[in-house]
Amino acid sequence: MELRKYKQNGIQSVVEIYHDDSTRDLLVPGPVVNQHNQVAEYDNLSKTTWFRRFQVGGTLTTEVPFGPERKNDFYKLLNMNMSDWLVGGQAIQGFPGLLTEWGRFTTWNKKRNDWGIWDIGSNDKFGDILETGDNYNFIFKTLVDVPSADHIAAAKACGVMDSLNCVHGVFPKALINSPLVQTHVNPDQAICFSFYPTDRNGYSAYGNWHSFMRVKPVGENMAISKRGTRKNIIVPIRPISAKIENIGYKLLESGVPYTLSDNNVELDRDAYGQILHIHEINTQ
Repeated sequence: MELRKYKQNGIQSVVEIYHDDSTRDLLVPGPVVNQHNQVAEYDNLSKTTWFRRFQVGGTLTTEVPFGPERKNDFYKLLNMNMSDWLVGGQAIQGFPGLLTEWGRFTTWNKKRNDWGIWDIGSNDKFGDILETGDNYNFIFKTLVDVPSADHIAAAKACGVMDSLNCVHGVFPKALINSPLVQTHVNPDQAICFSFYPTDRNGYSAYGNWHSFMRVKPVGENMAISKRGTRKNIIVPIRPISAKIENIGYKLLESGVPYTLSDNNVELDRDAYGQILHIHEINTQ
């Protein structure tokens, strides 16, 4: 495995490139739990900074093990209404939409037997939609291949993706208080991405920032332009060629943070593109 690391203005991006087929288990420690970082004093969740692992190719499964000693916590989550985790719902008072739109776009839905957390009924529980294991554990399967045209159409129909192929809200707001075991099988590459604004403190540091993922299907045009007048950064999840206004053609490499100026960026029409875009919201 080859590693490449990039840092820029509060961003840290670590790109893992796999040259051979491989299976890898990655243990992600759970957050520290105390009275200062609990989400609304709910002891199964804790606030988190912006970070996410993006994988290209292979399969990605994340297991959240509770075990017999925490079976009451497991059943509490299992029986929560899934709709309370979506935009407009509040699984935890004061923290609406804990499951981000990108999480909805890329997660396997057990009830539908397909990708995408949508078509949720008012009585559907957490355990109806997400898979569970034999030892009081939840299992999240993540889409790491190119989404189908039907998947994109369904995401647009339910409002998870907008008409410009953008999915708004990429990073989770909270983590379940449990270690995570991620299993990566035959990935081409993966990106461990985190962002914390350098000019602010605390979890409120993201109040002036917005994140979204641009998804460009093969054979479609997509131009990226700056949003607002303040900082804009794009990070390709997959490499893609682009024509940059007044500069020319350039290969945008996986995991590299690029500062977006006033020049428009036209992505290669014949390639699939997945571009993380974070930008500072204009404030007075």
